[in-house]
Amino acid sequence: MRTCTIPEMESAYLYSRGKGKQLDLLDDRDMLTRFENLALMAFACRRCKAIETGVDETGGIKLSVKLNKPEEPLFTDPEHLRTSIRDEHTLKTLVGYYGQITAQYAPLSTYDRLAKEHEWERLLAVLKKKHGPIDWAAYTDEQVGEFMDYLVTHCPTVISPD
Repeated sequence: MRTCTIPEMESAYLYSRGKGKQLDLLDDRDMLTRFENLALMAFACRRCKAIETGVDETGGIKLSVKLNKPEEPLFTDPEHLRTSIRDEHTLKTLVGYYGQITAQYAPLSTYDRLAKEHEWERLLAVLKKKHGPIDWAAYTDEQVGEFMDYLVTHCPTVISPD
């Protein structure tokens, strides 16, 4: 497994939107996330094998990775992955491994990169697509202030008539 490139992440998002539209599920966030995860894992999983060798002191599984053809994808596309896995638990496990690998080998997240480049509009677009907690403590006070300023000046507000 490897981390996905930004174009692959964008392709995964577009795949999920396309499937959502095709199946009339654009309002079903769980299904859109599932489709996006299928696409991400199709990009991330490579032709290799790992043999479980035990458990480490933290309870994590020790693996002995045998490189076979790591340059080749394991799945041809998200549909191939979808039809190859057994259940939802397997997909969630793959996504969990992907999260660990990404955190270890690509710690500069899209959020971090966009904030460092002051790409507030793009950061907002990413946040709209990927809801979830953000570790604001990792950002400088200046970055948080600039992002808040962008939100206040560029995003419309809704005022209740009450």
